[in-house]
Amino acid sequence: TRDRLDELFRWSGLWDARGQLVGEYSLGMKRKLNLVEALVHRPSILLLDEPTLALDYRAELDLIERLQLLSLTGTAVVLATNDVHLAERLCDYVIFLHDGRLIREGQVPELLTEVAGSKEVQLQMSSPISLESLRALAAVEAANVEGDTVHIILARGANPAQVLAVLNGTADLVSNMRVRRPNLGDVFLKLTGVALPAVHR
Repeated sequence: TRDRLDELFRWSGLWDARGQLVGEYSLGMKRKLNLVEALVHRPSILLLDEPTLALDYRAELDLIERLQLLSLTGTAVVLATNDVHLAERLCDYVIFLHDGRLIREGQVPELLTEVAGSKEVQLQMSSPISLESLRALAAVEAANVEGDTVHIILARGANPAQVLAVLNGTADLVSNMRVRRPNLGDVFLKLTGVALPAVHR
């Protein structure tokens, strides 16, 4: 067991900190220590709940790299996460759960084809608006409000300008507009009409 711990402390990058009190560890170091504890007995399956939550960018990249190495060496890594970027980088297979029900599952590339060619438009609003006129547009596949931001999935080939046009006199309420390539979060929005909770780092 001692040899195994030494091996894991070197693998995790904690070797130089092994003499420190755990209370002196940073959050990223504590997450690595959690991994060390979980891997001591060489599990065939590793279950993780939001493993990168609240980590800074460098610590997150480091943890992702170590999880990828684990996966390549034969350990099945199972994540529970709302972080679609983490899921796309780390997962081969994704299961969507909503209100306690399984609503969709599949390989990541397969799921992304469901929104391929479409766009997500994010409108930051200074005042609330009704979604009904947006959802009635043929160009809109799904729309949802989260806080002051409206998330809209456009159909393939649709122009974001069509969204602004339907807002008519309320367009001046848009304080910011962002258009981006869809991700797994947009697949979830299209399936449920609900946006995944934002991940705070």
